[in-house]
Amino acid sequence: MLLLFETPTGFAVFRFSEVNFHLPNVMEKAWVDFADAGQASLIVWLKEFRSFEDKASAINVTGVNEELASMITRWLLPEMKLAVGKHEYKRIIESKLGITCVHNDIVMEVMWGIQHQMHKLVRKEKAEVAKEDRLPMSQGLKTFLRSYGFDVKPEMVNEQIVRTAKALYECDAIEDNFSTFLHDASRQLMKISGFNCKNWGFLKLATALMVIFCPEEGDDFRKVLSEDELKKLEVDAPKYYDILSWALSMRTYNKIRYAYRVRIEKKILLESLIKKAKEACEAEQAQACEKGKVHGESEQIPQEHVMFANLCRMISSVIPASNPPFVNVVPSHHKRSWDSAFEPIGLNKPTFCEGLSLGETGGTRIARISGAQPSTSNAIVPYKPFPHAVLLNSCSENQSQNIDVDNMDGNLGISTLPPPLIESEELALPDRSSFAGSCQWLQWFASKFAW
Repeated sequence: MLLLFETPTGFAVFRFSEVNFHLPNVMEKAWVDFADAGQASLIVWLKEFRSFEDKASAINVTGVNEELASMITRWLLPEMKLAVGKHEYKRIIESKLGITCVHNDIVMEVMWGIQHQMHKLVRKEKAEVAKEDRLPMSQGLKTFLRSYGFDVKPEMVNEQIVRTAKALYECDAIEDNFSTFLHDASRQLMKISGFNCKNWGFLKLATALMVIFCPEEGDDFRKVLSEDELKKLEVDAPKYYDILSWALSMRTYNKIRYAYRVRIEKKILLESLIKKAKEACEAEQAQACEKGKVHGESEQIPQEHVMFANLCRMISSVIPASNPPFVNVVPSHHKRSWDSAFEPIGLNKPTFCEGLSLGETGGTRIARISGAQPSTSNAIVPYKPFPHAVLLNSCSENQSQNIDVDNMDGNLGISTLPPPLIESEELALPDRSSFAGSCQWLQWFASKFAW
């Protein structure tokens, strides 16, 4: 199977064995293979990586560009499937290139693993993954940590936590490997010596076997077994010689004892690492809040703003090509390309108003419309204001429909639809309180054109 992985600046193609999809409990333990880069490199093999100056143009609703398409087909053998990390990529590639794609929970576990080891698996990629582009936390890792009583948020996960969790997982795996033998041994202990082993743990069962075959080797038996149990086992020991394996009993004891000791150490370490990660996240959030108090708005992009920006990217293909009139018309020191239109920027804007609507531009006109009083603030613009009138007019031309922009207040939930930006105007910060109205506008827009 071929796997298309999206990086911050481009795309990477990996080879990946589909056999891994059919291993038992693959969802629960896929994350373990990506806990360290050495093991991860045995699971996925990088074939090619390519960065794109305009990554958004590589694959979008209009199709797949020639450069990315050639990279995919170069490594795609007959009957080979392509694993992708987004459902929309699956739809676009299947419809435009005719390649069978796979997008499911197991693929997402592998994608998370590659992202976790991205800079070691894709060494040419130097950029960091933006917070809003990070994949959700591995479901297998989340389930495993919860089994140990740890509730870890995705932003808290780091390489140390994953490696320590893997060590705990391996301790559990050791017990699983010897569980059948130990259960059989517990039945023999009940049958021969009359011990009720129902509540005995694996360490106690393994210690009992050690007492039977090598009573002189252990100094810590009394920490696990009572005096009566020790005496009974020593007396009955010869009865077990032809029933249980000496070599397997010794190996079981050594492995189980090792797992028991490591589990205690790693659980304490994991608890400490998670505590530090939680404190670091809380400190980062507190710092962001302090910056928000200074600038009038948090520099972290609200999730709903990110969602709106992504939706705008999806519908941007209907805008007449090349250079829309509202892309590069702000003053030169604030000039922005369409590709960077959704990146956050800071503006020292003395006329900043707090009651702005999405897409409106700055100045006294907005203060008069919104009823807000101008104030002094350093505005943080989470995305480029989107001029609704320009977008709707361009769409009406493409859709051969007439849209009365001046009489849409009731439908759109926005008090005023502004004209495109002009040279003398500055970008303004959308007010979060007006975002509900903007969502209503977008819902109307989507339903109008059945998107």
